[in-house]
Amino acid sequence: TTKPSTDQYCILFYKYHPLTDDPSLLEQYRVASEELCTSLHLTGRILIGLSNNGEGINGTLAGSKADLDSYVDCMLGREDDGSDDCDENSRRRASAVSAFRAASKEFFAELNVPELVFSSSNDFKWSSWTSSQEKSSGTWFPDLNIKIVKEIISTGGAFSNITTNDTSVGYLTPKEWHKEMQDLMKKYEAKQSGSSERVGKEDEDEVETILIDVRNHKECQIGTFAPGVAIDPNTKTFAQFPKWVKDSSTSTLANKRILMYCTGGIRCEKASAYVRQMIPENKGVFHLKGGIHKYLEEFSGNSSSAFSGKNFVFDRRGALGADDCVSGNKGDANDTTLRQHDKANNRAIVGQCLYCSCPFDTFLPQHICTVCREPTLVCSTCDADLNQKQQTLRGLDGSRAEYHCEDHRQLRSCYFTSLGGFSNQVLKEQLEELQKHSKPLEGLGKKGKQRRRTLRKQMDKIEAALTAVGETNTNTSDGIVGNVDMIDTVASACRHCGSTSCSADCWGFHGGHTRMENREKS
Repeated sequence: TTKPSTDQYCILFYKYHPLTDDPSLLEQYRVASEELCTSLHLTGRILIGLSNNGEGINGTLAGSKADLDSYVDCMLGREDDGSDDCDENSRRRASAVSAFRAASKEFFAELNVPELVFSSSNDFKWSSWTSSQEKSSGTWFPDLNIKIVKEIISTGGAFSNITTNDTSVGYLTPKEWHKEMQDLMKKYEAKQSGSSERVGKEDEDEVETILIDVRNHKECQIGTFAPGVAIDPNTKTFAQFPKWVKDSSTSTLANKRILMYCTGGIRCEKASAYVRQMIPENKGVFHLKGGIHKYLEEFSGNSSSAFSGKNFVFDRRGALGADDCVSGNKGDANDTTLRQHDKANNRAIVGQCLYCSCPFDTFLPQHICTVCREPTLVCSTCDADLNQKQQTLRGLDGSRAEYHCEDHRQLRSCYFTSLGGFSNQVLKEQLEELQKHSKPLEGLGKKGKQRRRTLRKQMDKIEAALTAVGETNTNTSDGIVGNVDMIDTVASACRHCGSTSCSADCWGFHGGHTRMENREKS
């Protein structure tokens, strides 16, 4: 086979579309998709929803521009027999597309539903990554992973009553969204300045417009539309969004005109449908088509861009700045070249270091909360300081610092995954502090159950370590927990893959460590 180009690009895409709830039947489509992507030398992930009328497909793929163009053409329903091309790569791509198109038509004919094809190349969000940004592995994704799932965006069934007929409603194009953001910011700035001047055609009876960021809190931390206006529901997972809607229905959402946005648009599809169902007295629910990503493709080179900061993404890239978003208008426009945007715009640092509050917006793989594994923002100065303090406290050179997110900042001095190096006295102090934190939770019933369980598990761990000291370290004066060799390994190991030689920038952080391990074994 011909080696793929080293010039790498990435596409994000999704489509809600009727499929089937028969796993064996849907496997045919999964296999055909896998064969297509393998032949096109693509890596990444595609989720295929196991549902008659509630899901579809959701994917992120990386590869060369030409190979991704062929995939986009294929999913737009275009045929390419390669008859006009004589080079090996063109024939390879044409053959892969032809095979998938035939399999797809056969599959949907058997289902007796329209074939899943995208309506426009604008349904695909493009981004690029320069060679200086590439990780040591040289690839964005560890492999190609195409799987059948219950939901193409995980919610634990929170949106099970939303069907494909409820989606694709209330779209605002990037241009329309831009105008909405300008109007919102004008009103906000006038209100902040105490100006009595009316904005535009505003009158006493005008319906209030609110802006909701559907993403999780960590995503909101590093990038946002209309700072000071956008509402952050402060969720850790998308599954928590419905509860926020229920809790906010009367005070925040009722009788309002509602604008919503997310990373690439997929979460807003179901979130907006859910809001329409739960808030029937709404004055209109709209969302940004293509999400932040599509907006940045169109407006990142514009000095009036309404988005500040970075767009968080759930893969090895971590986040995209305006300079990473490109426009790949394959097919729908005559210009098929990628347009790199003005890198001077949208570079405002919105995020802050959790420890010192200095401007910082990079989630590093090693900076995860030791309690819940949520990514945290830790600047280099605070990181060095934490490493030094914790190494001194443990008495172990080379041990890795442990971090705590906003929700667990009160546990910074008493909750550590590795107990290696801590003296008996320090462990007893940690135990006492954990007990103090646990006591107020006892009267919360179910509401505090998970937090009580987390603290109880850590207290049991410390108590077991203290008990073991007398058996394993009877000859040490300070009672440091455990065997020293074992301590050094545990305290200095990567939290994602367990390796002591890993810098923590491994595939484990992005959920690919197990697959990489299995591939190496095979």
